[in-house]
Amino acid sequence: MESDLVYLARYPFLNEARDYVRGLGLGFEEILEHPIYSAAVEVARDRIIDCLGGEYKPRTQDKLSCELTILSYPLARMVVHATQSRTLLHKYASSEAKSTLKTLKAEKPKVIEGLTSRLGIKTSSQGMYFLDFIKLASNLSNHKPEFNLVNRRVKDGWVRVEEAEKSTLLAEWMRQKMIEPIDLKKIPPQLSPLTEEVKNRFGVETQQIRIQKLDDAALPPCIKKMITALAENSAGHNVHFILATFFLGLGLPHEEILDVFRKSPKFDEKLASYQIKYLGGEKSNTKYSAPGCDKIKSYGLCPTECEVKHPLQYYRQNARFIKKKT
Repeated sequence: MESDLVYLARYPFLNEARDYVRGLGLGFEEILEHPIYSAAVEVARDRIIDCLGGEYKPRTQDKLSCELTILSYPLARMVVHATQSRTLLHKYASSEAKSTLKTLKAEKPKVIEGLTSRLGIKTSSQGMYFLDFIKLASNLSNHKPEFNLVNRRVKDGWVRVEEAEKSTLLAEWMRQKMIEPIDLKKIPPQLSPLTEEVKNRFGVETQQIRIQKLDDAALPPCIKKMITALAENSAGHNVHFILATFFLGLGLPHEEILDVFRKSPKFDEKLASYQIKYLGGEKSNTKYSAPGCDKIKSYGLCPTECEVKHPLQYYRQNARFIKKKT
């Protein structure tokens, strides 16, 4: 039993770990008030600080430490998401993945195969199913050319993957899972003090900077290209999503975002308004973030190399530069 808990503490993103937490018969708010399990908040705090400050190692000394480590995973994830800092979230997720990769590299091939199966990743003696490989390797291929599909051996829909590479792909699965949007409204209020501590400790602005007026000259080339596509009635779903979340990320008022979409010959104000409110969290339980440059490139919507990682970063830097010149 204790060996199973060590396994779940090492890989708390597994469904079995979630089921174990549910098996305690306590909701998160009850856990946070529990005389013993409430200590998971402190473990979550250490987890976040260790990840963002260097290296995290799961605590697996005994049954209780394993349980607290398992509980700390969803708590830490909620706290980092609650900061609403995309930069902090991605840094944290990458560090968690790095820690997981180190653990995975010490595992036997049988354990790795078990994990891929549990996560629904299709593998066989021929390699990894190409759709699973593409999804997991899309980000890795940006800085590791060997994960680019054109550099792989592919046969009958299977991509040849070396044993050592499976650990890297599993760690990437964990990173992607970590950054998936969560329902901020369901985060227990007891986590607010820790959220504020993390914000203050790592320099996260407590209020979103809202722009007063959109400066078209400061827009990144990809956004300009998408607005043109919108006006030419050649914009697909990805373009609509990116434009809406980009302008929401800038803090542009609802009416001004609608003005952007009015450029479309097929503009439907009621539908566009609903979609903007949905993506902004008013009509849903999730506030969606604008995709970064890597994702935009994967959609084929990046017209030029800007030397930034996110279109919001480009706009803010460019807007400040233009303001200084005037």
